[in-house]
Order: sequence, then C-alpha cells, then structure tokens
Amino acid sequence: MNVLQTLREGGWAAFGAAGLGGLATLVGAVALMALAAKSRTTLALGVVTLGLTALTATAGVLGTLLGRAQVREVLAAVSPVDAERILHAGYREAASAALVGFVAALAPLLLGAVAALAGARRKETPTRVLGEPQGPADRAGAGRAVVAVVFLGVAGLAVASAIALWRAPLPVGRSGFAEDDLAAWTLAGAVEQVETTHASPSSCLALEAALRPFVGADATDTAPAQVDWRPSADACVRQYMKGFEIGPGDDTTWKKEGLLASPLVHSEALRRELEAWQRPGADEGTAGAGHRDGEVEAPAPTLAGRLSKEVIQRVVRAHLGQVRYCYEKSLLHQPTLAGKVVVRFTVDAGGAVTEVTDVSEPPFPAAEVPGCIASHLKRWRFPKPEGGGVVVVTYPFILEPAAP
Repeated sequence: MNVLQTLREGGWAAFGAAGLGGLATLVGAVALMALAAKSRTTLALGVVTLGLTALTATAGVLGTLLGRAQVREVLAAVSPVDAERILHAGYREAASAALVGFVAALAPLLLGAVAALAGARRKETPTRVLGEPQGPADRAGAGRAVVAVVFLGVAGLAVASAIALWRAPLPVGRSGFAEDDLAAWTLAGAVEQVETTHASPSSCLALEAALRPFVGADATDTAPAQVDWRPSADACVRQYMKGFEIGPGDDTTWKKEGLLASPLVHSEALRRELEAWQRPGADEGTAGAGHRDGEVEAPAPTLAGRLSKEVIQRVVRAHLGQVRYCYEKSLLHQPTLAGKVVVRFTVDAGGAVTEVTDVSEPPFPAAEVPGCIASHLKRWRFPKPEGGGVVVVTYPFILEPAAP
C-alpha cells in the first residue's frame, strides 16, 4: 500500500496527523541543535516537541474512532452480508489514520525525549545576592525533570494508543472471507437474496450465476464451506417445479433441460426428481414464450480405446439436454445459428472425463457454444473402460434451429 492511498483511507485525520508530525519533527530538530549549542531553550523546545507529538498521535486515534463510528452508522441500511463486508473494509481503512499518527509521531517522540531529558539534566549556575545562593539549585533541576517526564509520558501514551488501534484485530463475521474474494462475497449475497425474497426468479438467477465460478470438473465442492447455499438452490428448483419459469424475461427463461445443466441441481436425488417432473399443461420440449428451440443430433462417435459406441451414445443422449441448453442460449440472439460442434474428450480408467478439446472444422460460428458444452461434458460419468486404460472419443453434435 502506498503512502497516498493510506492517507486517503485515513481521511482528514491522517492528513492532519501527517502535518502535525512534520511540524513536530522540525521543532525536534531545532531542539537538538539547541542541545548541541547548550542553549537554555533546549528543555522548552523538547517539551514543545513532545506536546506536538502527543497531538499527532491523538489525531490518528480520533480519526480511527470517528471512522469506525461512521462505518457503524452505515450498517443499519444494508443487508447482513454487505454489512459484514463493509464492517471489515471500513475498520481496516479507519485504522489507516492510527497508522499515520503512529508513524508521524515516532521521529518527534525520539527527538523530543532526547531534548527534554537532556535539557532537564542541564545544571544552572546559582545566582548569588550578597554572597548567598538564591534558592537551592537541585530543586529547580527536579522540577524540570518532572516536566520532561510528564510530557514524555503523555506523548508515549498517545503513541501507544495509536499503535493499539492500528494493530487491533479486524472484526470477523459469519463468512470471514477475504476482502478481495469477490466470488465468495457474491455467492453469500445471492444466498441471502434468495432467502429474503423467497426464491424470486431474479434471485435464483443471481444464485445460479454466483455458483458458476465454483463449478469445476468434479462438483461444486469448491464453494466456500461458510456459505450453506444448497437449501437456497433447492428452494429455487422447487419454485420452478411449482409452476414458474425462472427468469424475468424471454432471454433468461429456462427449459427443464437448462435447469438440469445448472449447478442449482446439486444432488442426484433432486436431479432424478426433476427429470421425472413435467410442467402441467406443457410438453417437455416446450419453453416459455419467445424461447427459440433448437435441434441437436448426436451421430455415432469415433473411438480410440475399449468402450463401445453404444455405451458412449447412451451416456451422451442422457445429457443432450445440457448440449441443447448451451446451443439455445446463443440461438436466442442468433436465430439462424447452425453448424456442427466436434469435441474430443478422454475417459480415464475410472470413467471420468479428464480432457475436452473443441476440434470443430470449420469452427462453430458462436465460440461460446463449444465452451459451454465442454464445461458440462467434463462432469459426465461413463462406465469404466473394459480392461482398464483410457478411451479417446471424438463426438460430433449437429446443431440447427427447430423447424417452424
């Protein structure tokens, strides 16, 4: 973090502390020069330096405390997830004022301490009247020492307070994500939105989008453990099955095949239930108004390994809804989109797909379609190849709009 950013985060208090610290350092330097010159002003200059040092650190402390108070005022107007993130970020930025106060006060604290203590120990020549001392010299020296120690103590206490506020642990909420972990915060916010809106269409779409970064080749297990998103995903699927299309408009309306390809359907039991379900009064292949259907043909694959073509076709046909979903998303925006997507994938000895490559020639007109198909294909499971080893499959998908 650079100096200017720290000052900006600390606000006016940080700039004030930096200015006071500069002035205190300047006075402290003059105090050292007075000490070197054995001037009687050394103690006074040292005390002034310590006073300015205390003001410097106090400005940082007050800036941090006021910054925290402002953060707490904002929390009442935002959601709990946003409040957690704002609280963490706000307290971190507020601590910048205390950091500036500590750093700006450190040099003048040392300069002032040296000048004040040395000035207090300086012995004065007693004044004589008619041959007798004018008061005891040691009493004056003790008074100067007390003044120096008091100012040093006040300055040291102020600096210690600034250090304590700067190093104080930041508040950790229920999630405890890193401040810059945007994907995790987005997921937590989407779950909260589903819960507060009772699985509204827009909140379910937000949850589906938030889960995408955590969907890998294996499962959605990479989602943060602190976020219990599965009940919210179940609520979205249940709402779909109760009779509404998820999505506020035609371009986001899902067919059942699209929902089956979504990370919202995270368990096999829910998947089987959804596969067996059909919207009352609607054919399985019919989408909402304005939805453009597409036809997907899956001819026989080309194999290199011991896994029969019939087995490969059976698995692919069971997932054709996911391929159709990828195609129809682009078909909405390009009504004449058509062509052939050819993918080459590897099935390992355990039946998992390990590599997927788009080998279409010529390339499919919409590049996002092969990418979408590949992302789903990586999660398919095949029977274990006969005799072990791996199987390399080259599979074509012929995509074209449905006949009117």
